[in-house]
Amino acid sequence: MNIIKKVSALAALGVLVAVPASAGTFPEKPIELVVPYSPGGGSDVSARVFAECLSGHLPEKVVVKNITGGAGAVAENTVLKERPTGYVLLWQHQSLHALSARGVTAHAPKDFEVVAQTAFGPWGIFAGADVPADDIKGLREYISANPGKIRVGAALGGLSHFAGLVFMGSSDIDISKTQIIGLSGGKNRIVAILQGNLDMAPMSVAAARPYVKSGKMKSIAILAPERVDAMPDQATAAEQGAEVSYGVNWITWAPKGTPKDRLDILRKAWKAAASDEKCKSNFAAKAMMAVYKPEDAVDAYNESEMAVYKGLVKKYGMK
Repeated sequence: MNIIKKVSALAALGVLVAVPASAGTFPEKPIELVVPYSPGGGSDVSARVFAECLSGHLPEKVVVKNITGGAGAVAENTVLKERPTGYVLLWQHQSLHALSARGVTAHAPKDFEVVAQTAFGPWGIFAGADVPADDIKGLREYISANPGKIRVGAALGGLSHFAGLVFMGSSDIDISKTQIIGLSGGKNRIVAILQGNLDMAPMSVAAARPYVKSGKMKSIAILAPERVDAMPDQATAAEQGAEVSYGVNWITWAPKGTPKDRLDILRKAWKAAASDEKCKSNFAAKAMMAVYKPEDAVDAYNESEMAVYKGLVKKYGMK
């Protein structure tokens, strides 16, 4: 009896037959995209925009799930422990690198499978309207002449802290002549600047844009490779002679051991979605960018980024 007749015969007898699913049937149910932060923040917004971009590129929906705690570590650990089926993925930026470099987490980027990077959130250095500097040169001169006067807000050991260190180091600004004030959350740093309790802070263009537009804050430098559509009149650090680029690189990660055929399906869909003009427009409306970097490019980035963070941790004692 051939296999088809045998299966038919068993079915006729009411016997349930388990037939292995082929790679072509994946996914057969919604995919969870785990965001390590609360709803409404940049990571959550970018994940939801991209989940919508994926509509039509996969036979099933991609659903965003927020798991908070440990500055992202709880969500990272959750995905790491998932069975590698391709149905639970992580949407995380270089906080994964920073926490690993500081020894906060026992895992590192190499412990995940990379799907792709598909979004970028440009950052900048933004100051209060009353700060007597409008660009890097003016800021450097003011800090040099007024040691300890400028208060820089940052989440100590977090991305904003690393961004500030990278910016000032590349701009020949003496970090020892500034005050680094520990304050988590971009919204909290904005409020502190508006209230006069901080002078400047690294933050996303998306968060700062309305306050710069209203004149309540000013842009010192945009930390992107080129001018961004959300603030086309604001100069980049590179235009001012500081070779520094910094922003949030949102990468999709899968548990180690996820089958290659399933990763290939995901990667194809991720590439198609990120390359779609409507998707690019939806990200631009949020002052973000749709980009696509395949797994080999992300692997190279992971290696270089880890080296940068480990160097900063050692230099500034950020363990």
